[in-house]
Amino acid sequence: AGLYSYNGVLIGILISAVLPWSAMLPALIIAAGGLSSIITHQWRKRGGKLLVAYTAPFVLLGWVALLFANPAPSVFVEAELANAVARGLGQIFLLDQPLAGLLIIIGILIANPYAAMWAVLGSAIGGGVAVLADQAQAAWFGLFGFNAALAALAFSRQGEKPWLTMLAIALALLLQSLFKLLPLPSLTAPFVMACWLMHIGTHFTCLNQRRMPTT
Repeated sequence: AGLYSYNGVLIGILISAVLPWSAMLPALIIAAGGLSSIITHQWRKRGGKLLVAYTAPFVLLGWVALLFANPAPSVFVEAELANAVARGLGQIFLLDQPLAGLLIIIGILIANPYAAMWAVLGSAIGGGVAVLADQAQAAWFGLFGFNAALAALAFSRQGEKPWLTMLAIALALLLQSLFKLLPLPSLTAPFVMACWLMHIGTHFTCLNQRRMPTT
């Protein structure tokens, strides 16, 4: 099902994007990909149903890689709504080109049209919130879109409860704002933590409902 692969793909893309080329880089990417699979395996054994791994292994390894990376130069992006939404999907894979995001949207659309709708909506909401929060450049660059889009994808199966998906999007955006206080980029940590909070909240809500006396 690819559950051991996507963290390796993400960390490989990140390392190749932020670290300069050297003869050791391919070996480093392979080692990081293998380590992400090991972490994922152990997490699946111990994390349970509430603390699902999602992209947590990528986040942990990504933060380590970013400690050795030079700060990225500032880039100006023109205000274009459609491009911003597409970039929000592309940024899931650290791709800042609208065409890359469009191809990802098409891929999701082929696999699950309903999930694709939520992914686009999540990216659009994230961008809109960024504009309202005076983070226009981050919005046009898609930096507030990908965590919201991932949260939307994770909970888009709750077709009969769309409010759960909206709540996951809101949590991801709130956590992303809090993560901006850290010295390192949040990567997909807001998405992961939003999902954990959703799972924990749903779990305890179900427990309370079971304990309620029936009349």
